[in-house]
Amino acid sequence: MKISRPEMFVAMFAAALFANAILAVYLRFVATSETASVLIQTLSSAIVLISLVIGGLAAFYIFPTVRRVTQERVIYAEKSETYRNAALTDALTGLQNRRYFDDTLNEYAREFGAIGKALGVVIIDLDHFKNINDTYGHDNGDLVLRAVSICLQQQVRAHDILARMGGEEFAIVFPNVDEYSLGLLAERVRTAIEQIHLSLDGERVDITASIGGALWNCHEPMNALLKRADQHLYIAKNNGRNQVVMSRFTAKRTAPVSNRRNRAASA
Repeated sequence: MKISRPEMFVAMFAAALFANAILAVYLRFVATSETASVLIQTLSSAIVLISLVIGGLAAFYIFPTVRRVTQERVIYAEKSETYRNAALTDALTGLQNRRYFDDTLNEYAREFGAIGKALGVVIIDLDHFKNINDTYGHDNGDLVLRAVSICLQQQVRAHDILARMGGEEFAIVFPNVDEYSLGLLAERVRTAIEQIHLSLDGERVDITASIGGALWNCHEPMNALLKRADQHLYIAKNNGRNQVVMSRFTAKRTAPVSNRRNRAASA
């Protein structure tokens, strides 16, 4: 096993201190003649001096090593946090991703379920997004997704969970709501998206979204909750898009899409 230089100095320093302790004991309890006492004291002083030199050398080599190790740990922690954030963040929009959404939704369910408080989920799907990609290209499609992401960030509260689920689909968890207030929040989101107007390749394109929502009953699994919200989204799509559908809440406003190719396409 290879011994590093700092470890060697520490070992030498410890050995010198041990030897000095033995001499002190010998001087106190064993040595009888004055000559022996003087000799032992002289030897002890020499060992103390050597110990100080070795200790200084050890500190000279150990302190930089400790500092380097500390810096490496800080860098490692920062990199780990960066990698963790990257794993939970959607690279295109900067929103949280599906993995983060699922993990946090389950955590919210445990916390709010323990105190009997409801939470609601809405799933947002952009209308005619495939046609935008096909007509104006994926770069412009990405521009639309970023614009919608910024819009959604402006609509959520600090404790809400907003994530891009994939493609043109987003989801929001609204904690501590009843079904009617959840519907109002979802309608506010739909209206905000409806007000997005972009110029793509010189043509004005209006953005709309269909939204399905569901209120958690504090008992059902999260996949069942998401399935109900997704079923309501499917109904919103089939009913003409650009609307919010929940079990007892439906809001609809069909806004004209200026580009005819958007109007004719299916989602």
